[in-house]
Amino acid sequence: MGLSNKVAAISAVALAMMALLITTLQLRLFRSNLEQTLHKEQASFTTSMAENLGQQLVTLKNALSLSALAVTELDVASSDAAQRYLDTNAGLNAIFERSVFLFSPEGRIIAERPFLPGRRGQDFSWRQYNRDAISCHSYDLI
Repeated sequence: MGLSNKVAAISAVALAMMALLITTLQLRLFRSNLEQTLHKEQASFTTSMAENLGQQLVTLKNALSLSALAVTELDVASSDAAQRYLDTNAGLNAIFERSVFLFSPEGRIIAERPFLPGRRGQDFSWRQYNRDAISCHSYDLI
C-alpha cells in the first residue's frame, strides 16, 4: 500500500470519526434543547390550566354564594317551594349542568335539581362538604 493510499485511508477514517462525533454531539444538544422546551411548555400549560380551573372555581363559588344569599324564607318554606326555586333559577341551571341541592342546616336534602323521587329528607350531614358548609358562619365572596 502506497503512502498516498495510507493518507487517504487515515483521512477517510478520521473524517468518518469526526462526522460521528459531530453527529453524536448534535443529537445530544438537540435532545437537551427538546427536553427543556417540552418542560417549559408543559409547565406553562399546567400553570395556565391551574389558573383557569381556579377562576372557574371562584366563579362557581360566587354563583352559589349569591344564589344562597338570594334564597328567601318563602323559597324554602316547603320542599315543593324549594324545588320550584331550583327549577326556575336560570343562573344556577346555566352554570351547573349536572345537579344542584338545597340542604337543611342539619344536612338533609330539601330539594334537588334534577328531582329524584325518594331522596328528600335523606341525611347527608356525614359528607365532608356538608359538614364544612354547616360549620361555615359566613358566605365570603371572592
